[in-house]
Parts: sequence; structure tokens; C-alpha cells
Amino acid sequence: MQQHHVGISHTVNMDATVAGLIGTGIGAAAGILGSALTARHQRLLEYERMRSARVDELARAERQALLELLQLLATGTQAVAWLAWAATSQSSARLREEIESYDARMRELLPKLLAAEAAAASLSAEAFDRIDPLVRELISLDTAVGTAAATFDDNADEATRSLAGAKPRAVELGERSVDEVRALLRGAAMQGS
Repeated sequence: MQQHHVGISHTVNMDATVAGLIGTGIGAAAGILGSALTARHQRLLEYERMRSARVDELARAERQALLELLQLLATGTQAVAWLAWAATSQSSARLREEIESYDARMRELLPKLLAAEAAAASLSAEAFDRIDPLVRELISLDTAVGTAAATFDDNADEATRSLAGAKPRAVELGERSVDEVRALLRGAAMQGS
């Protein structure tokens, strides 16, 4: 009978050992799984932080590009309006100087304007659709002013009238430019929040 009792005790010890090993294995597996899940969660959080930072950077770049474009549009429309004002209030000699100054400013401005348009448009299809008409309008206005200015030496009176007539169009374009860029900036701000 004692032998039988020893066998039961040995079985109980073995069962306790196996149970301890199984418990240890489960604990180790849970620890490993917990570590893996924590690492995965950290990677997901880091990815989300990076994605959010990228979205913020794109929004900042779009705002900056739109503001630079607006500045160039405003510079161009102001140059036209100033020349139109000069046509109504300056002597012919002074107007000739203003025409030369205008020509130099616009030669410098237009390439920058086109580059700024490309930069702003590359960030958003909506931005391109809304700003391209403004850029085209300024180029058209500059062409009309340049054509009138080119005839100044041959027919100063007609050229002066044409130049003076450009002011309302320049003022309207300047106001519309501000409105369109403001709307784009508001839209970008709404998307960012």
C-alpha cells in the first residue's frame, strides 16, 4: 500500500511541475504577446504622428504658396493701377517714365508669378482651378496695358486714355484675387482642423 501512495505522490509532484511549466509558458507567451502588441501600437502611434506632421507641413506650404501668389498678384494689379493713375494725373514726360518703370516691374514680376502659380497649384487642384483665371486675367491686363504703352510715342492721347481705362479692371482683379485666396486659405484651415 505504501508503494501505491508513493506513486500517487509522484504523480501529484509531476502534475504540479507540469502545471508550473505550463503556467510559466503561458506567462511568458502573454509577456511576449504584450510586448509585441505594445510595439505594434507604438509603431501605429508614430505613423499617425508622422502622417499628421506631414499633413500640417503640406497645409503650411499651401498657405505660404497662396500668400506668395497673392502678393505677386497684388503687386501686378497695383502696378497697373499706378500706371493708370499716372495716365490721368502726370505730364507726358512723367508718364513716359512711369511706362518704362511699369515695363521693368512687370518683366520681373511675371516669371515669379508663373512660378508661384505652379507652386500653389501643385499642392491643390482646387487652388489651380481658382487661381489660374486670376493669373490669366493679370497677363491679359498686362498685355492690354503693354499694347497701349507701346503706342504712346505715336499717339499719346489714345495711349493715355487706354492706360487710364485699365484702372477699374486692375482694382477689380486685385479685390477678386484677395477674395479667392482668402477662400482657399479658409478651406485649407477647415481641412486642417
